[in-house]
Amino acid sequence: MSGIVYGLVGTPPGIAKAWTTINADGSQGTVYHNICVTDTGTGNRLIEFDGFDFASVAYAIVDGGMGYTEDDFDKFGYDNYAVGSVRMRLVDDGGNAKDLASSHVFFGDVFH
Repeated sequence: MSGIVYGLVGTPPGIAKAWTTINADGSQGTVYHNICVTDTGTGNRLIEFDGFDFASVAYAIVDGGMGYTEDDFDKFGYDNYAVGSVRMRLVDDGGNAKDLASSHVFFGDVFH
């Protein structure tokens, strides 16, 4: 496909294209490669890729919570996938929206 750049900033395929940490209050922590996080409500975050788009919505996300205890059974979910953004949702084991510090790493081919 024309326009696909395999790797970002000279990185080969299989290397993370972006990552971020999100604080429990919804503010953005550490970031790599222009990610913008918007707190859209309890347990909801809009993650936007600024300056690049993935080649398709078939990109991979690896995530994790920070500050968990062994009794936490919280779940991350993603929807509204687009090449330039994705919505992250977090709920507790009872299905209630919850805010929690988290980290997110994104893999996939990108357009420049």
